[in-house]
Amino acid sequence: MKNANTILSRTAFSIAFITAISLTILNTNMLVNQRGDNVASATSLNKTIVTSDNQTTAVPPNQNNVTGQLIYEAHGKIIAQKVINSGKTDGAKIQVSYSGTGKFTDGVDVRELWTFVNIDRLDGVIQGVGQGITKTIDNKEIALATGYGRGFTGVGGKIVYPTAQLFSTNSTGRLVFLNDDVGFSQWQVDNSGNHNYKMWKFK
Repeated sequence: MKNANTILSRTAFSIAFITAISLTILNTNMLVNQRGDNVASATSLNKTIVTSDNQTTAVPPNQNNVTGQLIYEAHGKIIAQKVINSGKTDGAKIQVSYSGTGKFTDGVDVRELWTFVNIDRLDGVIQGVGQGITKTIDNKEIALATGYGRGFTGVGGKIVYPTAQLFSTNSTGRLVFLNDDVGFSQWQVDNSGNHNYKMWKFK
C-alpha cells in the first residue's frame, strides 16, 4: 500500500508540475540568449533564467531561486512536414517530425525521434504538443516523452522554441533516471531544417 501511495503521489506531482510548466510556456514569451558555450539567460514576463557552467537559476519576482542542471544536448533535422489544416484567422496547424542524436552529460548517447503538432499563428507565435521517443544507441533501452512548447521566429528566420518535456520509461539501466522526469529545453531550428537544443533538469 505504501508503494502504491508513493507511485500515486509521484504521478500526481508530475501531472501538476507539467501542467504548471506548460501553462507558463503557453502564456508567456520566453527567450534563452546564449552567451558562450555554457552561459545563457532566459527572460519572460514573470522570470529570468540564467545558465552558467551547466547550472541554471530561475528567478521569479519576489520568490526564491530555483536551480537546475544542464543534462542533455541534441541535434538533428526535420524529416517530414504536413499541413493538417489552415484558417484565415487562427493560422495553420502543421505536423513536424524531427530525427536526431543526443548525449546526456553522464555520457549516455541516444537517438531520438519527435513529432510535434504546432499551430503557426498569424502573429508569429508557434505553439504545440509533441510526442517523442529516446533510444540508447544499442536500442536496448527506451524512454517516451511528451513536449509542450511555445516559440516564435527569430532573426534570419530561425525558430526559437522553449519546451517542457515530461519523460517516462520502464528502464532499470542507463535511462532509469528519466522516469517521471521533467526537462526544460530550448529548441532552435534553422531555415534548412536543422535543429539543436539543450535540456535542463530543475530541482
